[in-house]
Amino acid sequence: DDDDDDEKNDDEITYNLFAYPAQCNFSGMRFPLNWISKVKRLNTKKSKTLVLLDAAAFVPSAQLSLADKDSSPDFVCLSFYKMFGYPTGLGALLVKTELNPILGKGYFGGGTINSVVYEQTWQEFSKEMSTRYEDGTVNFLNIIALDHSFDAFERIYGNIKNVSKHVTSLNTFLSRNMRSLRHWNGQRVCTINSDRDFSDSKRQGGILSFNVRRSDGSKTGYFEMEKLASSFGIHIRSGGNCNPGSIARWCGVSAEEVIVNYGEGKYCSDEKDIYKGKFYGAARVSIGAMTTIEEILIWLDFFKRYYVEIMPGKTVHDLSVSTVSKSLKPPVYTKDMDKSDIKNMDKDDVHPSKISEVLEFPILPKDLKSSKLLNHEPINYSKLPQDLSSFKIYKYDYEDLPPAVSKLQRYSTKIGNGQQRPNIVRRSIYILTN
Repeated sequence: DDDDDDEKNDDEITYNLFAYPAQCNFSGMRFPLNWISKVKRLNTKKSKTLVLLDAAAFVPSAQLSLADKDSSPDFVCLSFYKMFGYPTGLGALLVKTELNPILGKGYFGGGTINSVVYEQTWQEFSKEMSTRYEDGTVNFLNIIALDHSFDAFERIYGNIKNVSKHVTSLNTFLSRNMRSLRHWNGQRVCTINSDRDFSDSKRQGGILSFNVRRSDGSKTGYFEMEKLASSFGIHIRSGGNCNPGSIARWCGVSAEEVIVNYGEGKYCSDEKDIYKGKFYGAARVSIGAMTTIEEILIWLDFFKRYYVEIMPGKTVHDLSVSTVSKSLKPPVYTKDMDKSDIKNMDKDDVHPSKISEVLEFPILPKDLKSSKLLNHEPINYSKLPQDLSSFKIYKYDYEDLPPAVSKLQRYSTKIGNGQQRPNIVRRSIYILTN
């Protein structure tokens, strides 16, 4: 009998599980799908490694092919909410049917068994895989809604390749603008939490994760940024994104520090975004199929206004609130100047106005390069005078600004053929004069 048991044990296969995300939900970094085939090549007759691919953050803007049985994962989990925005709380686990015999189940709910007795711990599970693992009543109303979600997705976007090109174009544009931002002294405004090329969709998804520092190098909390953005109707996410590995890598917080800090009252989802001098997460801007270039421009307008310092400790918003008031009068113009009605504005609204050029879905890299609207250089605030104490600051509608302004200095972005346009979204300008 012992010999028979030994023979059975010799024939047994040891199964291992290797799980990894196709895309990091914190940084947007994408990981090679060929890891799957590389792991499978390590299999032997007595040891096999099954691969679980977490595709929840990946499939909303990328194509995942399962056509090749040998190179595809054994399990794939995904979220329909992340794909379509509706319904919430509904996802899927895809399992290769050939694995059904080796999968075990610890307990059971209604609808998953073929037979059961009340006097013993005996039951026979359903032979059909989906029935066997879906305990109780499934969420059938939301499952019905999925049919419409797939139809709407195909009708609006055509296919996932269009979405991928669209997302990559917008994220490339956004990341380049955010990376280029400098304070008055040349200090970088943002640290991007990714070392990937954002124009390469195989290596980077539609996420921009970043942290902000002031011109003196001190850290700016991301939690307050999320709340401020929300007040302008801009929705971003901030925090650790339930990703302790990324917090360790990008924020430099070790496991030992997490344990010690928890004992001191630092825990997940609190408002302590900077603790003992370290970030505990980041701000995250997500781009998807429905994101428009106008929304990207609105975000950049908001961010520059509130987080880029044009003089020590002062952003455009700070100066407009503290310096520009109704008591200030516009400069006096000579008779030969255009006597347009110039409005002095003291309110700092961030909102879209009429944009002369409309880019429809999908936005491709060539569209961004050829567009007069977007072919611009970001404002270099470091070129502003460092000593602004003797200057008064006025804000005007761009359309009302006279063509010739004496003794005034304009600071604006450049577009295409050299045309000057100070603010792409609201067409306004800040003028410094002494």
